[in-house]
Amino acid sequence: MQFQWLDDVLALLEEGNLSRAAARRNITQPAFSRRIRGFEDWLGVTVLERQANRVDISAALLSNEDEIRALMTRLRELRTKIAHFDSSQMTVALAAQHAPICATFPDMALRAKQHFPGLQFRLRAGNLNDCVSMFLRGDTSMLLCYEAETVGALQFGPDVQRGVWGSDYLVLGCGGRFALRGDGHGGHPCGHTRDCLPRRQLLW
Repeated sequence: MQFQWLDDVLALLEEGNLSRAAARRNITQPAFSRRIRGFEDWLGVTVLERQANRVDISAALLSNEDEIRALMTRLRELRTKIAHFDSSQMTVALAAQHAPICATFPDMALRAKQHFPGLQFRLRAGNLNDCVSMFLRGDTSMLLCYEAETVGALQFGPDVQRGVWGSDYLVLGCGGRFALRGDGHGGHPCGHTRDCLPRRQLLW
């Protein structure tokens, strides 16, 4: 399909007449008609109802004018993005659990912007399952999540690059006389110390 065919179709829809549409596109009417036929051949159906003394635009084409216009807009935007691509101006979609968004992402974004000042992030927050689903569906290009040391690693294909941003501990907080002190020791009935608290790796 030729890109100009969609411009021809839009001109036809807006003018409602072959002659006026051809004049608007700065070509002769026979040449314009041939391009419309080329569009019809690609589409596999006719979009003009040709009669002896008149030519009408099909209802199928008229009812999809908004879709054609939206498609043209998206195609022009895509062409512009490809033609003027700049990696330093990219927007990265990232799925992340709520905790690392608050605790880790600000530092991660700051470091990234030191190398790519124009880099932007679009965050999608959720629980672990939701974040993994968004990442696997392709809704985001990055996943920031915790992976417990006592649980098997998340299974991804060989095309997914993994990295460890850091490690921390899931501190068990209890109220009243069972509260833990800031050093990780305290009056918990099992006598928790920092060494026995669950440790988590932060993956990206």
